[in-house]
Amino acid sequence: VDKDGNYTNSEVIFIKYEGFEGSQKVDLVVYPNPVTDNGFELFGKNWLPESKLQMRITDITGNEVHKDDFPVDENGIVQYYSKVPENLSTGIYIISVTDGQSQKSIKVLLE
Repeated sequence: VDKDGNYTNSEVIFIKYEGFEGSQKVDLVVYPNPVTDNGFELFGKNWLPESKLQMRITDITGNEVHKDDFPVDENGIVQYYSKVPENLSTGIYIISVTDGQSQKSIKVLLE
């Protein structure tokens, strides 16, 4: 709006930022959440193809209670089933997964 009250609309443009060249945001989902059975599945995409992921489960105080490694397929897709360690009690835990370059953390409820 100008000082005299007149205005003109500018051209609207759309910009989509997809990260640096060759990079994509990794994705990871835990199912089910809350975890009610004796295990859960991890589903993910855009991970480093044919790499090995490291998973850490920590309690809310940051103490590591479980860790495991599992593979990523040639397309960067992850599908992995993990059993819940028998010694874990009901509560909130953090599942962190990394391939050495990217990391994703998810809060889960164990019932």
